[in-house]
Amino acid sequence: MTEGEQWLLPLLATIDAKFPLLDMIERFPPDIVDDVEDDLRGYAAAQNPEIKVEKLAHFMMGVFWKAAVHSWRGDSKEPAIGLGPYV
Repeated sequence: MTEGEQWLLPLLATIDAKFPLLDMIERFPPDIVDDVEDDLRGYAAAQNPEIKVEKLAHFMMGVFWKAAVHSWRGDSKEPAIGLGPYV
């Protein structure tokens, strides 16, 4: 398990409705609020000292990479996304 996984996975939503990552994010005011849809907000993770941005980015890049090299569907061998010449 990578450091990103070790940091992020315990913070994800659980079946008992706990979502520590969301709680961590919402301790600070949003940086962007959509005027039309009040429930749409944007948060600058790098401005939140509780968020380990480098670990979050590492985890997310791993998700993209895995989607680019594997189909994740039993009926296909085509990757879920294309990264062009970088694969």
